[in-house]
Amino acid sequence: MPAKTISHHIIICLLALFTLSHTSLAHAKTWFIERWGEDTIGPPSCGKKTTPCLTIQFVLDNLATKNDRLIVGPGKYVENIVIFGDPSNPLDGIRLESTAGRNGTIIETASDGADIITVYRSRVQIGRKGKGFTLKGNLTGGFGIFVPPGVDAFRLKIEGNRILDNYYGINVRGERSQVRGNIVINNWHESSGYGIACHTCDNALIQDNEVSGNNGSISGRGIYVQNSTRFSVLRNRVSDHDSAGIESTFSSSFGKIKDNFVAGGYSPMHLSDIDGARVQGNIVSEGEQFGVILTQSNHTRPPRITNNLVLDSASLGMYLQGLDGGRVERNTVVDSADTGFYIDSNIVDGPILNYNNSSLSGNNCGLENRSTTLALIHKKHFFSAGDAVCGPGEWDAGSTDSSRPSPLRVNRARAL
Repeated sequence: MPAKTISHHIIICLLALFTLSHTSLAHAKTWFIERWGEDTIGPPSCGKKTTPCLTIQFVLDNLATKNDRLIVGPGKYVENIVIFGDPSNPLDGIRLESTAGRNGTIIETASDGADIITVYRSRVQIGRKGKGFTLKGNLTGGFGIFVPPGVDAFRLKIEGNRILDNYYGINVRGERSQVRGNIVINNWHESSGYGIACHTCDNALIQDNEVSGNNGSISGRGIYVQNSTRFSVLRNRVSDHDSAGIESTFSSSFGKIKDNFVAGGYSPMHLSDIDGARVQGNIVSEGEQFGVILTQSNHTRPPRITNNLVLDSASLGMYLQGLDGGRVERNTVVDSADTGFYIDSNIVDGPILNYNNSSLSGNNCGLENRSTTLALIHKKHFFSAGDAVCGPGEWDAGSTDSSRPSPLRVNRARAL
């Protein structure tokens, strides 16, 4: 077959695939909701710009189909929203946006204890930059946004919203989810609260959120990632949580935690089972006990902890446990009351510590090594106060130097 004919057939096939992939989007409709609207099925039904509907759930239950967009006008809407559909009309791809943004568009729970928005479908979008919502008022048992257990809300996107004064903030389940540019504050649980929780969220992105004061009578967490791999937590500002600002646990591995500002709590950053993680460029401040806790258990791939700044910890700046073969490099710990870097006794194959700096206000040491099973490799540390190294473990003689500063590659101005 001539090359020209083959190329022609390839072009036809590509065009056919493009057409098939965009057919559903081409048939998507836009529905308008306003406080002055009226819910009618018709004919004619509500939903046009000149004859809008009154409630969001009415549109989802009676009018919307896959990939439709719902545009909500300013004002307060008192309702609980479920994005589901039925087997004959699954509401995948629904996009929910406001015209007045989160400052002008409020969704308040109609039934305290019920989640404000519950998502059962994939590729759903709740808000976008400048077109989000305020979700509030669920004080006794519900979420602002919730994905139930067993649901894979694939590619869920939550952007530009404010979630406050609920039992919990946001709970996400689903691969490639995105939680971006939201304000999640003052969601209070009677026991253990959190702002943003991501369960089984492989390849998820949590970025540019402001998360503050999401607590409970026992504990509170700002951003909590569980049973997820290859997730990214980037450029968030997290503060005032009782337990941890950013916490990952239960085999949440190969994650990237970068350029966050985290302040307050027992340990502002608590990362466990962080095999393969990249923890870089974070500023961690005002830990009530620890600044950063880092643990590794599965040992499939060593983590890298680089270029972080830890400030004003009440006891230990950076607590390292089980980081076999990991690299802890170019981190700076300032004004920890007790110890800068603490290496736990259960280390088997020590991490490599290079070019770290610890400036202490307390009376202990810059690096405390409690591991006696194997000599650790740590060279060219620079400690400017306290004893350079202490503890029963081993270290390279002559590896410390108080006369030179450590390189610090953290963008303080952006994070602060």
